[in-house]
Amino acid sequence: TVGVLLFKNIFGIAPEALGLFSFKNEPNLYQSAALKKHATKVVSTVGTAVAGLANVSALVPVLQSLGARHVKYGVLPEHYDVVGQALMKTLEMGLGDALTPRGKLAWTHVYGIVSSTMIGDNYPKLPQAENPAHQPVIDSWAQVEKLGLETVGVLLFKNIFGIAPE
Repeated sequence: TVGVLLFKNIFGIAPEALGLFSFKNEPNLYQSAALKKHATKVVSTVGTAVAGLANVSALVPVLQSLGARHVKYGVLPEHYDVVGQALMKTLEMGLGDALTPRGKLAWTHVYGIVSSTMIGDNYPKLPQAENPAHQPVIDSWAQVEKLGLETVGVLLFKNIFGIAPE
């Protein structure tokens, strides 16, 4: 059920992604045995990755191998963003209020690490394009520099020690 919902969300976000899968021409797609089998395998792999968080050094080579296999299927780095969005949407739909803001943040963080590990060295490194979403960070950093790095550094540590005096 979770796997089928995940794929509904993937194809809802990026309908063109369906073309990457062998079950793309199945009638009654979401009842298709081929999609269900693949969806179950994907969700099972997510479960294995979650269990592997207890031993990250053993998990990394598994993720790297899985990423290399996905290159052969035509998966591109940008596809990982679609899957990440679909995963979060699926978790939100399935868990409702049980998925707390802290839980969302943790899932987002872990998925970022998993996807970047899978992408790894499987693709040529392209220069980072300017992202307009980064502009507020750039602008606010200019303000930080005007305040003085030492001043802001002292404030940072005052806040750290205020939150966690130990």
